[in-house]
Amino acid sequence: MVEQFENSDLKNPTTPGLARVNHGAYDLKRQPAPSRSRNDTSGSLHDLGFPVIKVAMESHTEAGIQKPPAPRWGPEESIGPAAGTDAGRSMERIALAQLGQSIDDGYGADGCMQSLSNHVIKPHLAEVGRSAEFPGTQSTSDFIRWAKQHPDLVDVQRIPQRDLRAADLQPGDVVIGNKSDGNHAMVAGRLPAAWGGSPETLALLGNTGHPETAPDGPNKPHFRVQEFIGTPQDEARFGTHHQGPESASPDNPYNKPNSYWTIVRFKV
Repeated sequence: MVEQFENSDLKNPTTPGLARVNHGAYDLKRQPAPSRSRNDTSGSLHDLGFPVIKVAMESHTEAGIQKPPAPRWGPEESIGPAAGTDAGRSMERIALAQLGQSIDDGYGADGCMQSLSNHVIKPHLAEVGRSAEFPGTQSTSDFIRWAKQHPDLVDVQRIPQRDLRAADLQPGDVVIGNKSDGNHAMVAGRLPAAWGGSPETLALLGNTGHPETAPDGPNKPHFRVQEFIGTPQDEARFGTHHQGPESASPDNPYNKPNSYWTIVRFKV
């Protein structure tokens, strides 16, 4: 895998099939669509179709186009079983706290693994006094290599793409998939109760925006919902264009020959 193509899906936010998603009962009342300039790409991304749990950012205007705030929630508002370890609960809490936060450098300097490294893993290890053991990384391959060298800190599991199930994951797990254009890293978190989903379903959170309309760039919402894995109903209902990340859909960028998921679970 050529590491410079990690996150390259984020460089092309106008992927076919992302334009319209039916969120069913979760549709908000639509307002008339504003006129868009030719340079505006926001209309090609998912509309925000979930109730906003907390306002993480003020709605902002870019090129005259109003953007919705990012959804935000915490462990106390989540449904489903918490992680079975203090480490998992810490990782999920820190990841959820990053939802909707803004960063200075945008996607260009803070890709998927680097954002997990800087905003979740390092803060967690600092809390438990083990920060010296993780130097940080921009590369999923380097992170997996580090994880395999630190069995005292983490467990590492590899699962074929189509075999992955929500039951294989716990909140706080780092989840790395093989996409058609490179590896991609996310972290698992539970859904907020207000969304009405199943307790079995998890959100995979990362540095790009599944329900956001704002494309990545300087000072945009940082951690966002990217994938949902759980019941078939939830995977369809919450609107990923390819169902769950384990699906056999030809539109699923993780569905390719010999694709697999690497699950890194912190023990400390």
